Amino acid sequence: MVAAVVMTVLASYPGVAASSEAAPAQVASRISSIRTALVRLSRALDEAERDLVHAEIAAQRHQRALQSASARQQVLRATLAGRAAAMYTMGNGSALESILGSQSMTEFVDKFSYLELIRAREQGLLEELTALRRRARIESAELSQVITGAAAVRRAYAGRQAELMAKLRELQSLQNLLVALGGRGSGRLSRAPNGFVCPVAGPHYVSNNFGAPRPGGPHTGDDIEADYGVPTVAVLPSRVVATPNGGWIGIGAVIRDAMGNEWLYAHMQARYVSVGQHLTAGQLLGRVGCTGRCYGPHLHFEYHPHGGAPANPYRILSSAC
Repeated sequence: MVAAVVMTVLASYPGVAASSEAAPAQVASRISSIRTALVRLSRALDEAERDLVHAEIAAQRHQRALQSASARQQVLRATLAGRAAAMYTMGNGSALESILGSQSMTEFVDKFSYLELIRAREQGLLEELTALRRRARIESAELSQVITGAAAVRRAYAGRQAELMAKLRELQSLQNLLVALGGRGSGRLSRAPNGFVCPVAGPHYVSNNFGAPRPGGPHTGDDIEADYGVPTVAVLPSRVVATPNGGWIGIGAVIRDAMGNEWLYAHMQARYVSVGQHLTAGQLLGRVGCTGRCYGPHLHFEYHPHGGAPANPYRILSSAC
């Protein structure tokens, strides 16, 4: 039965011999070429994500400018409306009558200067209001351009994401095939010599994007690209100290190892652990998803040495993933 399945899968790869001893080597070669393609696709995905982030930051900047202009316009309108109401109540001739009713030249000059100051101030308010309206039109037009551009970038990102996910699924199929052929596959957890286990137990690609710009500030972890539902596991013997839900994290988990280091898992589609639970290295923790603030399925993974500020986990991840 297994042999029949293997032959069926082999038939879908014309370049792989169906019955020769060379088949495992050919499958391994195909896996290597897919990994090379994953590097290229991941870089393209990172570039598209950077473009999306820049578009979001620009959109937020224009939105803040529009909100500020709108608030200031409301203040100016209220001020001018109040002044107009006061003039109406006093009557059209009240200002002139006030000046002509002066008892001395000094009083006349003082009143005239005061009224000129009011007139100049009102003129300044009108000019500011006009400038704000003009600026609001410009900001609105620029915001519209940013939104249009972001939509195009989002479509490009979705295309790159679909390509990468297809390659990851093909990689999974080939790795399973390699195991069936008796070669070295990925049927077991990927583990570093120090016992650190890769947090994603399935085909994946690690992006070294710690510190990359994000709308809320620099990126505080590394992204591990993987398909929906791929298992996420504990990297070390640890205890669950938090299970955040919502916000940019979505469905998440924080575990603390014996050294006091904390590891954050974010954007998962499912979580199978609870606060206080003790985990062994490689124990199932959740599944890759795209909850919270994200553009496509991946695991956002953070490393907090001794529970402090985040540090780039790429060197640690590359030793095991």
